Amino acid sequence: MILESPRWLLVRSKTNEAYKVFAAVAKRNGKPPPSMEKIERLQRTMLKEAASQVHGIQAVKMIIANRTLFLHVAIETLCNATCAIVYYGVSFNTKNLSGDPYWNMFYLGLADAIAMPALVIFNDWLGRRKTFTIYMMTGTGFIVVLVALLLSGVNAPVTSMVLALGAKCGILTCWGALTVIMFETAPTNLRSTCGGFIFFMGYVAAILAPQLFLLEKCESYLNFFSVHNEKNDFQCFL
Repeated sequence: MILESPRWLLVRSKTNEAYKVFAAVAKRNGKPPPSMEKIERLQRTMLKEAASQVHGIQAVKMIIANRTLFLHVAIETLCNATCAIVYYGVSFNTKNLSGDPYWNMFYLGLADAIAMPALVIFNDWLGRRKTFTIYMMTGTGFIVVLVALLLSGVNAPVTSMVLALGAKCGILTCWGALTVIMFETAPTNLRSTCGGFIFFMGYVAAILAPQLFLLEKCESYLNFFSVHNEKNDFQCFL
């Protein structure tokens, strides 16, 4: 059973319902429920935070007026769009890899399963920015080698698959680190506006990603070459 968000309940002054959620969570973890006094203090803090939120045109004006914040949002927007293009570009390009397509999709899922635990470990150990940069460079390296392999005309299907999986794993971990950076560095009163715009542009980039396959009508390597250039440009931009 999925519980309602206690934050949402507290912000909307549904204190008793929020208490039931906290009590259920505490019971699952074998802990005593928090007192109503603690929950009410937490609620007052959240209500103050919610009251400070700025939305709509006013929020956009504040972002544009602050040069540092505007640059910050622009960089994260470009990086997020790049991650979306590369991730979905590599995923959709699976059909160009040799071997059984069903096993290929299984391997792609396996790459995702490996990337997420790696994100948790390195995000806490190295920090968000270093994790993002390291994995972006790693993913770029896999794609560079893959493009070189395709350009050379060498028939190495297993190597191509491994390189594609490495690129996908790298970009997913990089993308996860970027998501954490976006939420943790945005100003509290503008977090929803900044995050909304950044994620919206990521969705737009995801829509554009399949169009990269039109390039394969020229040369098969151009799909990977284009996503490599996208990543490399924004890596230098950072």
